[in-house]
This record gives sequence, C-alpha cells and structure tokens, in this order.
Amino acid sequence: MEGGSPVLEWITYGILGVILFALGYLFLRTARFFLSLLLIPVLGALGRTRAFGGLVRRWGERGPAGGLPVMGASDEAAVDEAAAAVARVRIPRAVTGGARLGAALGAAPGVWYAAQGGWAARVGGEPALMIAGHVAFALCLVGGAGVLVGSALGALAGVAVDAGRARRSR
Repeated sequence: MEGGSPVLEWITYGILGVILFALGYLFLRTARFFLSLLLIPVLGALGRTRAFGGLVRRWGERGPAGGLPVMGASDEAAVDEAAAAVARVRIPRAVTGGARLGAALGAAPGVWYAAQGGWAARVGGEPALMIAGHVAFALCLVGGAGVLVGSALGALAGVAVDAGRARRSR
C-alpha cells in the first residue's frame, strides 16, 4: 500500500490468509466426501475380482476403524424380510390412475400459461430467449407445481374410490 498504514495492510493480509485457509479446508473436506462416494462402486467392483475380493470382504466384515457396528446375520435376515414384504405390496389401479389423471390435470395450467406467455411474447416482438424464458418459467414452475399437487390429490381420490369399491364388495 502506498502511503497507507502498515497495520491495516497486515490486517488485510491476515483476513485474506484466513479466508484462503478456510477455502482450502472446505475444498479438502469436499474432495474427501466425493472420493468416499466414488469409493463405493470401486470397492464393489474390486470385491468381485479374484485378486482383491477376499481383502475387500474381510475389510467389510471388520467394519470401519471408527467402530460403527456392522450388521449381523439376524439384521440381514430382518432387512431381507422387510424387502420381501415391500415387494408384495400392490398399489390399486384406482390410486395409480388417479395420480396420473391428477398429474395431467395439474400440468394443464402450466402448459396453457406457457402457450399464452410464449404467444404474447412473440406478438410483443420479444427476442427468442425471452420467449423461451416465458415458456420455461411456465412449464417448470407452474406446471411442475401443478403436477405435484395434482398427482397427490389424484392419488387421494384414487384411495377414496378404492375404499368405496372395497366397501361395496363386502
């Protein structure tokens, strides 16, 4: 700094150093996280090879160094039983049909708003990117929200229809 206070200069450099240290630390933590995610499929592939399969399985049986418990045979059986129970569940056609119909009806205002907004922007002489922006806004925000709400309401209506059918069949 020319003509400035050396104390302010050192404070500025200190602040920059702390910020750069924090950014470096966050970079290392983020890299470690993503590398640990990458390690999952890599270890899965290595576990199927002859050269490293036994080593990977022994490491998996021992568990991580942090001491987190590894599932035992009874825990594995309970997980398999729960997965089999979930596989046997059948969603009634009235519920899936109601969800599909509700999603289509919920998306309709977004599609209409996209067509109307695109047409109005085109007539108004807007550039192509502005027209695309109107259409994208309507489809993504209005149509997306309509699909979520419509499918939820349609599924609830399907549950009511299915319950009514079950009551009549008794």
